[in-house]
Amino acid sequence: MKNSQLAVDILLAEDEPVNAKLIVTLLSRWGYTFHATENGEKALHYYKENGAKIILMDMQMPVMNGFDATIAIRNFEEEKKTSSPVPIIALTGYTQPRELNQCLEAGVNATLEKPIHVQKLHDILKQFLNSHS
Repeated sequence: MKNSQLAVDILLAEDEPVNAKLIVTLLSRWGYTFHATENGEKALHYYKENGAKIILMDMQMPVMNGFDATIAIRNFEEEKKTSSPVPIIALTGYTQPRELNQCLEAGVNATLEKPIHVQKLHDILKQFLNSHS
């Protein structure tokens, strides 16, 4: 990461325009700095170049899905010997335990089910940004 001191608070990877607009609106309202991308490949590239304090990762996206992007981010962090891996929160429509476990196995720290519940999103951001700052 080139400039982790200037890193955004939140990197959002979400391809669904309605979900992205809702989350971006909330992040703006709550005063977070953020960067939004529409696929995992762009999120990976942005993270490698700029960093982020937390990543909100949709798990089903075109080009590169959230599973592959999460694995690539974790491999990048391992290669760079990152002392504090970025928290990655999976945004997912998956609700079955097996599917949620697959998210965790890919390297996410927590899951947030869709449709997004505003208070849950707010709580998880506060939790991870406070404990990883």
